[in-house]
Amino acid sequence: MAWRVDLYPSKARTKYEYGPKGPEMMGKISVSEPRLTPDQVAPRVIISGKISQTALFVMGAGGSWIVSERFKDIVESLEPGIHNWLPTDLVYADGKRVPEPHYFLQVGQTLDTVIFERTAFNSGVSATGEHYVTFPKTDHLMTLDREKIAGKHLWKEKYAGYQDTFFSNELIKTLKKLRLGRGFQLFDCNEETAP
Repeated sequence: MAWRVDLYPSKARTKYEYGPKGPEMMGKISVSEPRLTPDQVAPRVIISGKISQTALFVMGAGGSWIVSERFKDIVESLEPGIHNWLPTDLVYADGKRVPEPHYFLQVGQTLDTVIFERTAFNSGVSATGEHYVTFPKTDHLMTLDREKIAGKHLWKEKYAGYQDTFFSNELIKTLKKLRLGRGFQLFDCNEETAP
């Protein structure tokens, strides 16, 4: 079983302090390539407003994810060396640093696993002439190729939106076992063998 994952919105607000090559590269963090370097993302993120411990584990920030070292370690235990973890300091508005290290997550693999004949979707053309596909946020309306996702734990889909991220069932089970599954909005995907 695979899961399409969204993050519940955080009530905290974020402000990026950019390095010498930011912010123009920040939009690239939601795709696997090109692989970014730490000087291309914000070295400090200032958070203000109410922030929960769940948001400090994994937080959405402007289309990208800022993740804790705990999340990084869990993913690396399942898929070592695949993803790009770009360090950033989380700092409260009063200047106090969040003690646990955090990273911008650049998912390291984009797969082409959607079986469109068995998936509900909408398509269109943007104002710039680009074709796009959107998938409903409902369980069991998306079908992925079982063989193509075998052994994969965290990925982006070639035809899904930039915010769509996918987890394996094993990753979800690990997070839930450690009581770290809160904060994720999960949509169950069907898995089948492609025709």
